Amino acid sequence: MINVCPGDLTDDGMMDIDDVLFFLTNFGCTQDCELDLTGDGIVNTADLLVFLLLYSDGC
Repeated sequence: MINVCPGDLTDDGMMDIDDVLFFLTNFGCTQDCELDLTGDGIVNTADLLVFLLLYSDGC
């Protein structure tokens, strides 16, 4: 199944607070970071900005 909501990190078909919380639990990751959206090896503020853009786009 293809995720049509890029900001839906929990793959439940909705973009909601669960996705925000999931992102925040990964904030600061420095190894094998699944939510490293910028590809710089760490989940940081730059990734949060990318996530917020995806989240604001809606489905």
